[in-house]
Amino acid sequence: IEFGIPDFAENNITKLKIYNVLGQEIITLINKKLTSGYHTVSWNGLNNKNQKVASGIYFYSLTNGDRGLIKKMIFVK
Repeated sequence: IEFGIPDFAENNITKLKIYNVLGQEIITLINKKLTSGYHTVSWNGLNNKNQKVASGIYFYSLTNGDRGLIKKMIFVK
């Protein structure tokens, strides 16, 4: 997952979370302040309990301060 943090937003907390199609949170990948610039995060297919998830459609939510987006992705083993 690639994304950019603009200069004016680097003092905000950035959160990157993965959800299943039922809207249940699978894992939080990021929950901290990040420096401005481009970032890349990989998800290894594990949930918050360190268990493997099934192949399928998932959503990721990226928020920084009061801004955010949700995107769909396919996880294939």
